[in-house]
Amino acid sequence: MTLPLSSPPDPTLPRAIREELRANLPPPQGELVQLLGVSDFLTCITVALGERAVGRSILPLEKLEPTTAALEALGLHVRRGWLDFMPRVTGVEGTDHDRAAGPRGMPGATHGMLYYARSDDLTEGAEFVEQQGQHGLIAELFGYPTCCSSVFTAPSAEHHDKTPDTYPDTGPYPREMNPSLPYLFGLHLLFHFPCSPRCEASLELLRGRLNFLHRYAPSCDEYARLGAGIAFYGTAVGIGLATRYRDLGGDTFELAHVITRSDALHRLVEAAAPTPVLRLHSVHDFELGGSRVVDARGLVARFE
Repeated sequence: MTLPLSSPPDPTLPRAIREELRANLPPPQGELVQLLGVSDFLTCITVALGERAVGRSILPLEKLEPTTAALEALGLHVRRGWLDFMPRVTGVEGTDHDRAAGPRGMPGATHGMLYYARSDDLTEGAEFVEQQGQHGLIAELFGYPTCCSSVFTAPSAEHHDKTPDTYPDTGPYPREMNPSLPYLFGLHLLFHFPCSPRCEASLELLRGRLNFLHRYAPSCDEYARLGAGIAFYGTAVGIGLATRYRDLGGDTFELAHVITRSDALHRLVEAAAPTPVLRLHSVHDFELGGSRVVDARGLVARFE
């Protein structure tokens, strides 16, 4: 059977990874995976294992209490943050970088924030320095690579999502660093904005975390291969990944299959049928069929 030109991602692999982790991890950790899912579990376990000094999670309000109990069962100290959050309001479809925040307890809030560490002093200190806007120290406490701290500390009043600013060209880049991968398949391995998709320190962290997961979930081997392709990411098209295509030369490609949940990208691909031709003019500028997309808050890049 011929695949359609555009389709949503297959949920089979993320489910398999979660079930393997839930079954094979020690009981307190397996219960945390069951409660939070793989990505939020990973943010917590990296603190419990000492990779990072402090962690921070933004979770649905109804999960704050059971997550606090689960983290305390791992020996962590937990502090409810001073901010609550509304649903995502703008930005890249499928991501959650652009949330409206306000004081804890504000009407209409759907999510709250937890800090956790191996001591009360660290959780209290993390909240204090974040309230004071000491972003460099926060980056250190959260375990961000030094080279990436400048991305985290750059002024964020205009844009919360730093990803498009870190791409100097259309690649190719290491497939594990594909920014569409976490949002299509639900496994976030990095908790910071890398300074570059070629950042060696970020790639080392990513691979180390993937290796940890692989010890309990062998299906992670397959996940590591999924990032190869041409990634779409931005306010104009949402998130997508061309997994099958023919290189026509000159940064021009004939697309055969694109994975996406975005209606905008799906419409672009289908409108260019039966043979969608993609031309990359720059990392923020591409042409698909007869449509030109220029998006300073987006990117298109190759990964292999």
